[in-house]
Amino acid sequence: MLRTPVLSIAIVLLSSAPVLAQSDTEEQARVHYESGRLHYESGEYEQALGEFEAAYRLSSRPALLYNLYLAHQNLGHLTEAADSLERYLAEGEIEQADRPQLEARLANLRRRIEAGEGQPTGGGDTPVGPEAPEAGHAHTGLMLRLGLGFGYVHASTPLGALGKLTLSGGSSAASISAGWAFFENLVFQIELWQASMVGGTVRVTGLPGAMATPDARYDAGGLGLGATYYFMPINIYVSGSLGGATTSVSVSGVQAQSRVGVGLALMAGKEWWIGEDWGLGVALQFVYFATKWQDEMTREVSTISGTIASVLASLTYN
Repeated sequence: MLRTPVLSIAIVLLSSAPVLAQSDTEEQARVHYESGRLHYESGEYEQALGEFEAAYRLSSRPALLYNLYLAHQNLGHLTEAADSLERYLAEGEIEQADRPQLEARLANLRRRIEAGEGQPTGGGDTPVGPEAPEAGHAHTGLMLRLGLGFGYVHASTPLGALGKLTLSGGSSAASISAGWAFFENLVFQIELWQASMVGGTVRVTGLPGAMATPDARYDAGGLGLGATYYFMPINIYVSGSLGGATTSVSVSGVQAQSRVGVGLALMAGKEWWIGEDWGLGVALQFVYFATKWQDEMTREVSTISGTIASVLASLTYN
């Protein structure tokens, strides 16, 4: 009568043994992961790599392949980093929104390998545990950026025997960019910029003093092709575009419009992430433009050129 419950208990213990062993293995893997994470955060990438490898051998969780990629990359092992990232892309459970970023990183690694690079990078994303891979922010795919602010315009044009006409004053400023990051953190874009000065100061060489013209309006705008590069993870960028520009002047109801000329826009800024795909930022923009004017009476053609320096607040989707 006593053998039946004893036999039942034995069967239960035997059947649960693989589960207990598996739980113990998972716990050992987690210990190795935590040790690797601490080494990684201390910049001890060799030790971190060894611990991450041990955790992966014990658990075989695909998420740990991402940690191996980080450690190898920071040690300058680009081939091993690319192989680990490629396996992670093939085996890991990755959010669809994160996959383009990771694929762009893999493509960048392959290009660096072909170029013969292989130096330690000395930093990067935070390693993740076996249960939650996270890719971190990077600039890939579609980019839209809107900038609004204020600036200062200075423009001049020759007036024949009278010398030179100069217009200067504060202005509103705007910039709109739309593009695509074909490579991680490198965006190729179309940029539209514009500045409007109302009032301002007018000077004519050879005439005394300057004249304020409150009813005058001066506009300059351009459309160009360019690129933006983000320095990550600090999320500072530089941008430039070159294309066409036009200017116009309106004084006391009399308007004049220039021909299409040349416009060069340069920008440097800093952004802060406010969501997975959105960033707020501030930027400095410098624009140079040169356009042609034709006097309707004399048919003489002259050049008006100038610069615009602006401070912009920006909202970016990427």
